[in-house]
Amino acid sequence: MTGNTNIRVAAIFSIFFILLIPTRSLASDFADRMKVLRQRMSTEAPEKITAENPEKTEENNLTQKSDDSKKQIIQKPAGQKNKSKKKTVPPPQKSLLPLKTGWKLENDSAHKYRIQFPADWQAGLLMDGTDRVRTGLSADQNLSVRVRSFDVPAGATTELIKTLFEQHILGGGNLLHSEKGNLCGVPSIMSVYAGQFNNIPVNMVAVVLLRQNRGYIVWAMIPTSLFALRSAEADSVLATFEFTD
Repeated sequence: MTGNTNIRVAAIFSIFFILLIPTRSLASDFADRMKVLRQRMSTEAPEKITAENPEKTEENNLTQKSDDSKKQIIQKPAGQKNKSKKKTVPPPQKSLLPLKTGWKLENDSAHKYRIQFPADWQAGLLMDGTDRVRTGLSADQNLSVRVRSFDVPAGATTELIKTLFEQHILGGGNLLHSEKGNLCGVPSIMSVYAGQFNNIPVNMVAVVLLRQNRGYIVWAMIPTSLFALRSAEADSVLATFEFTD
């Protein structure tokens, strides 16, 4: 995704140009089956802002001054040095999800995230212009999971990214289900779609995130006839997405 907020569609993505059809009951059912993903979206606290809030800083300074005024000032003898040293407290290490048994880890050091796939899945990385597209495909090729990450201009929103995803990757169509949450410490939107791929009815779920001027789209596609059997697998893969910094 470039500065003009356009998403390029590489030739490899032509297979995902989908004519969406309205099947709201199936889409709602598919969303309900994203149990682990939804749990993470509803239970994770927002990411803390590292930059200090100037208003809070000033408030703390005023409080500190007020407290200091109440303390008795003790003068040290001339020539006596303060031997106390400030202790350097290392920043807390980010707690990452453990690697699932029998799964493999795909780490994107450039865009600071990782995701896990079952060991027998095909995994790879594509470049679509400046967008990074990490791919995962099940051994039977019935379940696909992708992560598209890209820089965005100032003022971009998750709603805008979701709209561009629908227009340029899914090829437009009807939005069947959408809900806002908080995944990986940042605001996110989970949306569900239903459509056809190679004349086969499919269901899709996509999570859009915006973090530090970078957009992320984490999404999965599965045939509608198999979603009851394979939705838990899609859910478990999507729920392993996390930021590494």
